[in-house]
Amino acid sequence: LFMGIHHLAIDGVSWRIFLEDFTRTIENLQAGIPVTLPEKATSYRQWTEALEAYASSSALEGEYRYWKKVIKNFKPLPVDTEYAETISYEDTNTYNVSLDATATESLLKDIHGAYGTEINDVLLSALSIALHGWVDSDKVVIGLEGHGREELFDGIDINRTLGWFTTVYPVSLDIAPKEEVGTLIADTKDMLRAIPDKGIGYSVLRYLGKAEVQETLNVDYQEIIFNYLGSFDNSVSKAEKSLVGFAGESAGESISKTNKNPHRIAINSIVTNNTLQLDWSYDSKRYHKETIQTIADNYIAALQHIISHCN
Repeated sequence: LFMGIHHLAIDGVSWRIFLEDFTRTIENLQAGIPVTLPEKATSYRQWTEALEAYASSSALEGEYRYWKKVIKNFKPLPVDTEYAETISYEDTNTYNVSLDATATESLLKDIHGAYGTEINDVLLSALSIALHGWVDSDKVVIGLEGHGREELFDGIDINRTLGWFTTVYPVSLDIAPKEEVGTLIADTKDMLRAIPDKGIGYSVLRYLGKAEVQETLNVDYQEIIFNYLGSFDNSVSKAEKSLVGFAGESAGESISKTNKNPHRIAINSIVTNNTLQLDWSYDSKRYHKETIQTIADNYIAALQHIISHCN
């Protein structure tokens, strides 16, 4: 049995929920025992209705001031070639880099005691170092993707709800050389902890808020977008007798080549086969391959430097 679900209907967290329930159901049937699944929680429809009510309340007034300050730090990225149009995915190339298994294990398990960090603190600190010397500024605003399942409302439980909850919000990174790594990690951690409700309020205001609020926040800040998808090594069992596994065949293109690409650089990272893999997709009309290779290779070097520093 092959299963495929469109991304409009499911995100990475939803896949884990679905596969756990699917596997448990088959195991119960094989054992001849009644199928037992947790009770249904909040629906996707109920969640969207709660967000709409949230947007029209006074709860986000303070956040609006916060997001305006972040957006003010936005400056366009440098380019190799000037190009005035929006590119399509046909014009998007990809460069892949990875962290070896030993360093990945340290990144996931060993290094966070030094500064009390989480993985995004480290991944974004490395990005700050990698962009040093290329971005002619002391700050850069990127788009950061999150899982979006924030606990905002009493009586709303979406921990086991299937859907696409992903959030994207602006984050202002300090650009710093690797010599300042300790201060950079601490500052990046503090900055990320200060983001209200892990960023979900930005898009609530941007797309559901009052007209003047939407207009103020309507800035194309996502020239760089960063997404850490987590570890998929434990999503499905690798045992020979496992009931569910990844298909070996190619899934094909996930986005039409004719679609417009709003990002100049998109960094997607995931842990699979015990290594951190990073895909650097970039605008081939504005950037030479060598430019992206240099930044991506510098990013791996920055991660290795941080891991060594924290061990």
